[in-house]
Amino acid sequence: MQVDLDYITEKLHAIDIVLSDVVYRGDTPSGYLTINAYLDDMKCQLGEITDEINLLKTRS
Repeated sequence: MQVDLDYITEKLHAIDIVLSDVVYRGDTPSGYLTINAYLDDMKCQLGEITDEINLLKTRS
């Protein structure tokens, strides 16, 4: 379970770092044409993290 929690923590940390650049500097992250495209991708990634958390809850 610790490996799963570490994975989730790393994913959230990576999202936080890039999102800070978007919010505070107005930079569009590399690989995205628009900030909205980035935000749509982050919504998808957060959904995957939510699924992972729910899976952990059912295991415990």
